[in-house]
Amino acid sequence: MPDRLSVLSDNVSENIIHVLSGTTNMAELNKIKGMVVGEYGVAKQLTIVDDNGVAIDISSYTTSKVVTLKAPFNMKTVTLTATFVTTGTDGKITFTPAAGEVSIPGIWEGQVKLESASAVLISQTFDVEVDKKISADS
Repeated sequence: MPDRLSVLSDNVSENIIHVLSGTTNMAELNKIKGMVVGEYGVAKQLTIVDDNGVAIDISSYTTSKVVTLKAPFNMKTVTLTATFVTTGTDGKITFTPAAGEVSIPGIWEGQVKLESASAVLISQTFDVEVDKKISADS
């Protein structure tokens, strides 16, 4: 079983939740796969789930939703705005890197931060696998 990404609520220290990346058929805890250097405009989806894999309602976290990605060896940090896929009741958020943001191959670290008027959820770090680009225009 892979390591899990725990997200701790600052107002309920015992409330541990996880992030699930990808679709239901290919979902994996604590890891985003399939990103390539130079890729942009392709949305990545995460689902916030509890210990049983059940999506958590995050619809009240409307103040701010961000995903921060840090390249290997702290060479670059990118902060991306996340949005609800639907209303947030299904626990799903999405973020889309812009041109030039994913520019270094390797294992990046990621972290989700969700804010409401009365609470902040900040995840532990998770892995983002960024493959090298080998096309002629690299």
